[in-house]
Formats: sequence, C-alpha cells, structure tokens
Amino acid sequence: MLTREQRMKAVPGLIDLGDDTSLSETTRNWGVSSAPEITNQPLPNSSADWRSWYTKFGAVRQQEFRQGDSWSVLGNNSQRRDAFLTRSFAQIAMRRCKQSLYRPVET
Repeated sequence: MLTREQRMKAVPGLIDLGDDTSLSETTRNWGVSSAPEITNQPLPNSSADWRSWYTKFGAVRQQEFRQGDSWSVLGNNSQRRDAFLTRSFAQIAMRRCKQSLYRPVET
C-alpha cells in the first residue's frame, strides 16, 4: 500500500486524466473522482477545480501527510466506506443466519 504522501503525488496525473479526451468518459471521471479520497478535500469532479486547488494547496496538504502518522494510509472517506462495508457484510451474515435458523427441518 502507498502512504498518503505517495498517493498525494499521484493527484496531478489523475487530474490530467480528467482532461484526456482519448479516454472514455468513465475513465476520465475515475481519475478526478479519486482525488477527494486521496486529498481529503471535497470538490466537484472538475479537472479545472482540482487543478486550481492543487496549485494553491497541494504542497501544503502533502506536507501535512508527510508529518502525519506513518501508519495512516487511508483517507477519512476510505475509513467511512470500510465501516459501511463492514456493517453491510455483518447485516448480510445476520440475515443468512436467521434464514438458516427458520428453515424447515427436513425429515
């Protein structure tokens, strides 16, 4: 896994993907839509907005990540997503467990 600082270095390339017309729209959107998770900065999926933000604040954010805990790899969005997935899997497991408990016994 990459550190937050290493992931931050990828942001300019991801922003560039958003402007690359040789790519599909879906691929362009993936590039720009990954920036909020990496930077922990909520902005719209616009390459121009992200380029402006990165020019102004990218170095500062990268320095924050450099000084942060070395074990801190994921952004807050990833942690929320992981918590959501954990709850979802737990709910599915509980539902399956209940279904198996109430299944008629075959004789």
